[in-house]
Amino acid sequence: MTCLIPNCERTDVIARGWCPLHYQRWRRLGDPEYPVADTPEKRFWSRIRKTNDCWHWTGATAGGYGQIVNCKIKTPAHRFSWELHFGQIPDGLFVCHHCDNKLCVNPDHLFLGTASDNMQDMIQKYGHPKQNASYHTRLTETKVRFIRRSNVTSPVLAKLYGVTAEAIQNARRRKTWRHIK
Repeated sequence: MTCLIPNCERTDVIARGWCPLHYQRWRRLGDPEYPVADTPEKRFWSRIRKTNDCWHWTGATAGGYGQIVNCKIKTPAHRFSWELHFGQIPDGLFVCHHCDNKLCVNPDHLFLGTASDNMQDMIQKYGHPKQNASYHTRLTETKVRFIRRSNVTSPVLAKLYGVTAEAIQNARRRKTWRHIK
C-alpha cells in the first residue's frame, strides 16, 4: 500500500494511510502536507534582523552563537554566513567577529583567523585576561572601590550592579579584584 498523500510514492505506510514522514509532520505540525522546509539559504535569510551595523541572528543558538541546520549538521550561523558570501573556510581557520557580537552574521564584520589571531584580537580590544580581569564582568574598578568602602549589604549591592551577592563578597574579601586598593 502506498501513502495516501498525493504524489507520495512511499510504501512504508504506518498509520492513517500515511508514510512515517507525513504521519510525523501531522503529529508535529497538525498538517501532513505542511510544506517541507526551504533551502538552508532561505532559512538563513529568514532568521536575520538587519540593523545599520550588525545583522542579528534570530534563530536557534548554542553557546551564545547562532545555529543553523545544513544537511542535517548544526553549523554556527556566522560560519554559514562566511561560506555563503566568500566560499569554503580553509581547514584550521576560525571565523572571528570584528564586532564581538556572537549573534552577528554580517560578512563585513567577519574575518578568518587562527586561534592565536582570535586571541590577539581579544587582547588588542580588552587587554590580557590575566592583566585585566574585568574585560567580561559587570563590575568596574570604580564600582569595586565603592563596594569596599560601602556599609550596604552584599545582596543590595548585588541587585544594584546586576551580579551575585557572592561576587560582591569576593570583591570585598579581595578574592577577586586583588589589584584594586
